[in-house]
Amino acid sequence: MPHTKLLTRREHTETTVAASDLHQRRALILTVTLLGAALACVMMYISVPVTMKEETYRYVIERPVLSAFFKYASAAIVGGALTAALVSYVASEVAGPEPGPFKMATIGFLYGVLMPYVTGFMVPVNLFFVRILNLSAVTTDQSLPEELLDLAFGTPRFTFFHGMASMYQGMAAGAVLFVLGWGVLSARKLTVSRILAHRPVLVSLALSLAITLLTMAGPFGVFESLVRWFART
Repeated sequence: MPHTKLLTRREHTETTVAASDLHQRRALILTVTLLGAALACVMMYISVPVTMKEETYRYVIERPVLSAFFKYASAAIVGGALTAALVSYVASEVAGPEPGPFKMATIGFLYGVLMPYVTGFMVPVNLFFVRILNLSAVTTDQSLPEELLDLAFGTPRFTFFHGMASMYQGMAAGAVLFVLGWGVLSARKLTVSRILAHRPVLVSLALSLAITLLTMAGPFGVFESLVRWFART
């Protein structure tokens, strides 16, 4: 009987630890994924006037039209989310679910390096579906097979050049992801109530929406300052 009780306690402890690790891993992945999707979307929004390279950008900066931008924003949102989810999943499997500063810095660095390339891969795919669904204002006489050939042969080249050109923006997004992700997940330790078990995910969702809205529609010159900063690089 004592041996049976000892095994029962050990199994209970192992089950509790496994459940805690699973919960931490989910919180890490969801938190990083939400922030990664928002940051990629913001970086694409900022890069629209940056890539114009007009001499007047120091004096007049026009915001991209949101109705047109959101037709193509899915490339950034999906690309940023996939990159963040993959990087955080691998990090949690290799180094455990605990969000230490070194792990979060590594996640931010890898996200910053990979996100521009993943987003660059998603942009031609997104444009293909926009044209196929007749959502684009630009008309084309190409047939579906020709569109598929352009997608197949043009995507690798676009992915490479987009990744190289957007590396600075990607590393900046990775730094922000590190700071916000580590802050949100570290604050979880202050939560003692089980009712607030999903607090990191809710906080990251709120931060993601706030970052996106502040950049795209907010005052205080945030958008203009970011455009000028990235345009100088």
